[in-house]
Amino acid sequence: MLEGLTPPRKEAICPMMANATTTLDNKDLKIFVDALNNPLWGANRLAEQVTERGFYVSQGQILKHRKGTCACA
Repeated sequence: MLEGLTPPRKEAICPMMANATTTLDNKDLKIFVDALNNPLWGANRLAEQVTERGFYVSQGQILKHRKGTCACA
């Protein structure tokens, strides 16, 4: 009767990226991801800039994502 019962699969995505994928359109999401991957953007400055533009993200979230210590890793 209960054959094949498995727990729900949890998507491995951090809260910052989950918010980005649901809030930002595809163009803005690409810009954000490119900025995340660009070492010229300091985490604090990037957080300030995207927050000023209406997408709240903290320096800590960016740092965790870049270090690979968030749920995305």
